Parts: sequence; structure tokens; C-alpha cells
Amino acid sequence: MIETSSRRAASELAVLSARLMRIVQRFSERHEDELQLSLPSYRALHVLARRSPLRMSQLTNALMLSKQTVSQTVDALVVDGLASRGEDFNDRRHIVVEATGKGTARLQHYESAFEEYLNGMMADLDDDETASIASSLSRLNMEINIKRDSGYFSSTGQRIDA
Repeated sequence: MIETSSRRAASELAVLSARLMRIVQRFSERHEDELQLSLPSYRALHVLARRSPLRMSQLTNALMLSKQTVSQTVDALVVDGLASRGEDFNDRRHIVVEATGKGTARLQHYESAFEEYLNGMMADLDDDETASIASSLSRLNMEINIKRDSGYFSSTGQRIDA
């Protein structure tokens, strides 16, 4: 029964993942002007707010985008004052990027709006259902963190950030 439940959960997670990506994309397109962040800019700021400062190569790997796309995204963030570039003090050959206070505030505003949007999506669920979902997702996030730290998601078996 556990294996059947586990397979069902994995299948539901795969479907949910694809759906959430489409929801995020549509939300971003619909609210880009209002929230003043494109989806690539949001994603970059989200990573930078959690792990700044990062070398451009680290940001590129975290975002799984091309170097050119990440460079253009960072350029736009810097022009808007949402991120800054600087020298890597450990190796001056590299440039590091980090979110600014203005960038962090813009990110928080964006994420609050997106949370409200998702909250509206669950409006027809009762409190017990939403509590159960929240608890299960929290547990799943903890498990993902454990697996990430052990290198589970890396093709080389080394730790990567998911």
C-alpha cells in the first residue's frame, strides 16, 4: 500500500508541478506591469534574496537559464536598482550579484500578491482541507531540503540547490 500511495503521490506531484508552472507564468504575464517584475526577474530576485551574493555562473545554474538570459535579466535588475553587481572578494576575476533593499521589497510585494492569488484558488476548500494541504506541503519541503543537502537531485551526486 505504501508503494502504491507513494507512486500516486509522485504522479500527482508531477501533474501539480506542471500546472503550477503554468499558473506562475500566467500570473506573471497578467501582473507584470502592476508588480513591475517579469518572471525571469522574479525568479532571479527570489534566488538572490535567499543566497546572495552569487557569482553569475551560480545564478545561471540556479535559474537553469542561458548565460545570455541571466545576464540580460541581471542588467535589467541593476538598471532598476533591484540588484547590484560587485567584485567577488574571494576571487576578483568573478562578478557577484546580490539583491538590493529595493529588490527585496519588490520581491516581497510580488510574493504577497501571488500568495493572495493562490489563496483565492483555494477559497472553496474548508479549513481542515487547507490545513492538511499546508502540513503535507511543509513536510514535503522539509524532505526535499534533506534530499537536496544529501545530493539526491544532482546528476553528479554532489549537493545542488533546488
